[in-house]
Amino acid sequence: MRHYGACSILAAGLLLGISSCQQSKQNTNIALPEYQETSAWEAFQDRLSTLPLFIQDQLGPNFYALIEQYASTPEGQKVIASLRVQFAQSPKYLPIFPNFSIPLRHKSIYDNTTIDYIVHAPEHPEKSGAVVIYLGDQDPLLSLAKKQNCWQLSIPSRKNMNYQLLAEGDFWNILEQVTALYPQIQQFRPIIVGQGDAADAALYLANHYPTRFTGVVYSGGKIGFNVPNLDQIPIVYVENDQYPAGSPWGGEQLLERLQNRNNRRAHIEKRGGLFAGIKHLIESNDTEIPGPIQFSDYQYAQIQPWLKVLSKKNESAAVSIKVWFKNEELYVEGQNIRCFQLDCHPSLNFPSNVNRVRFNGELFAFQNHGGRINIGHEDVSSSWQKKAQHPGFFLNFFRNEPLVLLYQDKKHNEEYLKQAKQFANTLSQLNISGLPPVDVQLPLIPLSDYKPEKLGAHRAIIVGHPSAVEPILSKNYDELPIQRTPQKVLINHQAISLPYPNFDRVAYGVIYPPEEDSFLKVALILAAEDTEGLSTLQRYYTSATALYKENDLNLWVRNQNEYVFANDRTFDSFWGNSSIHDAMLAIPEQSHEVWERYLQEILIEESGIPALATSSLVEDYAPVPNQLNLNQLKFMIPEQHFARIKLGRNTGTILGNKLLSATQDLSTYGLADLIDLESPVPQITDGKLKKNQYIVIDANALSTLSDFERGQLQYEILPYSLRELVFQRVQKDPVAVGRELIRLSNVLGEFSTITE
Repeated sequence: MRHYGACSILAAGLLLGISSCQQSKQNTNIALPEYQETSAWEAFQDRLSTLPLFIQDQLGPNFYALIEQYASTPEGQKVIASLRVQFAQSPKYLPIFPNFSIPLRHKSIYDNTTIDYIVHAPEHPEKSGAVVIYLGDQDPLLSLAKKQNCWQLSIPSRKNMNYQLLAEGDFWNILEQVTALYPQIQQFRPIIVGQGDAADAALYLANHYPTRFTGVVYSGGKIGFNVPNLDQIPIVYVENDQYPAGSPWGGEQLLERLQNRNNRRAHIEKRGGLFAGIKHLIESNDTEIPGPIQFSDYQYAQIQPWLKVLSKKNESAAVSIKVWFKNEELYVEGQNIRCFQLDCHPSLNFPSNVNRVRFNGELFAFQNHGGRINIGHEDVSSSWQKKAQHPGFFLNFFRNEPLVLLYQDKKHNEEYLKQAKQFANTLSQLNISGLPPVDVQLPLIPLSDYKPEKLGAHRAIIVGHPSAVEPILSKNYDELPIQRTPQKVLINHQAISLPYPNFDRVAYGVIYPPEEDSFLKVALILAAEDTEGLSTLQRYYTSATALYKENDLNLWVRNQNEYVFANDRTFDSFWGNSSIHDAMLAIPEQSHEVWERYLQEILIEESGIPALATSSLVEDYAPVPNQLNLNQLKFMIPEQHFARIKLGRNTGTILGNKLLSATQDLSTYGLADLIDLESPVPQITDGKLKKNQYIVIDANALSTLSDFERGQLQYEILPYSLRELVFQRVQKDPVAVGRELIRLSNVLGEFSTITE
């Protein structure tokens, strides 16, 4: 699945699966109202019967009953009479019923789950102002269509998924389905809307696919993640008594943070509900997304319908990219980009007069013949696959191509085969610790019955003994990235160091594509040499945290007593050995104390307050980098947020002490006169609180206060996370960062120098 989303509702070439089910002929035999011309109804029935079967299969269960009811209205009678004209102009598309909600049905490509959704055409469909995509199973915005002349889609999520995992895949497939039914909506602006729990989903989708939407409207939500790509997108928060901000991460706080991050198109709508928020976006007519856009996972590498990032310099670091046109040239500025691809096909709206690209100042000229052009410095690889074509990550197996679970069913003892099937069945039901229960049953296939050519394009998770599962991806044993000999383990033909050299068994999980083009696009092999190894893999891969790990390979080895984790790898863009290309600057290793002081000074600079009461900014066990590159730094710098608070004399001591007690591993700066750190429980010293005492604290600590207590406290969450603040400085001037670390090292008595 290509995940062009609603804006590709702005791209051509969207594919739509054809169901094998056929619409029952009985459904087309509807009663005719006495006042209706029989010829019009006959034309309607005859024409519906000539529509492609895949369209007939997508009509909702009560479609005909609602159309009959619609036809009883004066407006409906006019539409029925005009069907001949519509069919003559578009004989292979579903007719448009203006100002009417059409019930449609989508059958999931993953497990045949049916999802009922609604398409509402405006009174004047050809002059629509936007396509409003409402995340929910009912549409509260029907009056919007008449007042703003908008197309509306109401798309529900699978229960307990909130548009994640399979539900995200269903979402994009439904948009492709709607485009196939009504191709004319491709020209209109897509706006995504969510309220309550769906507000988080709307923001999540807009953040990860920012160029697929021209705006987002939300009400409620409890945002617990960073949304850097919303810094540029038009966004409206709608106040609603039904969805008050339940925490510092509530919707209004997020909107204020975006405004502080210089999003000039972030707007708070205090009256009028979602309708007013959508109206504000439509009337602003603001569609440009200037960027930069950031992503780490190749799932989000399709920046525009005509531009995709193919490879990164450093696979573990994020990409930042900004594109614009000027003087018949395409300008691309980006970080951590090795190569990207332009698709100049006219249907994707790439300007035909552009034949030059300036990529980070370097000029690339090309012949614009409507084809695909790679720009940059592409590595040569023996593997035909790229991660940009079929993204890795365990999570991506649950939202792209259809997924099948394969398990070894022969050539081993009964206990092993039983456990392999049980493990695969657990994954097929998405029975993953940390996720709410869901009603899912992905295809579960014995390995001996696996015929990939009968499944079409798909992914697979394969459980079993290495000797049984490895041949699925490779005809030759040494083509896989991991090899096992009696004395050692090799990754891409290089022996790796192991915690127990005298191991006797291994277990591993590896994400890898076939070397040759096939119906199987990418596989996750879960291989173990005994039942204990299977249990080790199951504990890891049935935990929700594994979904978000970027490792392509995880290896365990067994010593005399148990399996222990031995190694992990993230492969490069071509599924080969990954290397670090953005060292930026080599520096002497500094102590944790030096890094702690450096991070404290950053918080003081950003907040303007020389008083900190936070958790320790550097964990004792965190690896200390010897290079200023983003890959090393991200393992040491937490993705942590902070708030600037004001404590008054009346309630400040009580609230301040409560916040201090909620802060683990407390570290302070500039508060020696205020906080008694010698006490078993750090407390604000009585009588020491100033009239207006400002302190910087962990933002998470605010969640421990009640709504009433937060109402007594003045606070503001800093716009950027600590990791973002450090990365901004390293990317702008790594030498200045290195010098500052050396200065602090000398101040603290750890004398060292830096060589530029």
